[in-house]
Amino acid sequence: MQTREVQVAAGQVAELAPGRYVCVAVIDNGEGMSPDILDRVFEPFFTTKGVGKGTGLGLSQVYGFARQSGRRGRRSSRRRDRGRKSVCICRPCRATTPQSKARRSRPTPSRIEGGRLLLVEDDPGVAAVALEILEELGLDVDLAENGQDALRALDQAAFDMMLTDVVMPGGMSGVDLARVAARSWPEMRIALVSGYVGDDVDEVLADTPWPLLRKPYSSDQLRGLLEQLTAAPAA
Repeated sequence: MQTREVQVAAGQVAELAPGRYVCVAVIDNGEGMSPDILDRVFEPFFTTKGVGKGTGLGLSQVYGFARQSGRRGRRSSRRRDRGRKSVCICRPCRATTPQSKARRSRPTPSRIEGGRLLLVEDDPGVAAVALEILEELGLDVDLAENGQDALRALDQAAFDMMLTDVVMPGGMSGVDLARVAARSWPEMRIALVSGYVGDDVDEVLADTPWPLLRKPYSSDQLRGLLEQLTAAPAA
């Protein structure tokens, strides 16, 4: 890992204005990436793993979080026979003084009044990020990895809200789970999360009454979704 200050010229990095930046780079000594793979590493769910070996989301999550917080990501790779690839996150340099710190606005207090939430997410990396955000919001969170585990958890305890991924293993999608849960626990508020895009997915989601949050999401977007849930009657 490297941290350095750099001067970016106009057009040097796509979507990045010229100026001075602090860049954090993570570099490995692997075999490198071919140009066709390099062009797709930030795509949601793009992966070079085989079927059933996992999905992408790693670099697309990093890219999404970076963009939402005013940063930009870039990637590079040497020839595959020479190895080494890197991912760099750049943020603008800003002068910080005691006066500028004092002028910073305080975060808007959350209107979420606690409660118990069931998070249904099969990707460990995404689940870890979501758990941290949800617990910081003061929620009591239980985690289920698929629809069947979620139904068992719902049978054993009362939940105020459920946040479920749409595409999951085990034969039950998040939409299927939401429909069963809405019938059996009508007072519970439900929201969907998805990183997939496309006509097939959009067609399924268009028929649902529950709010949808797209991956990758920021902590502010997740908080806004939960505030929307707490303010509205259960679907």
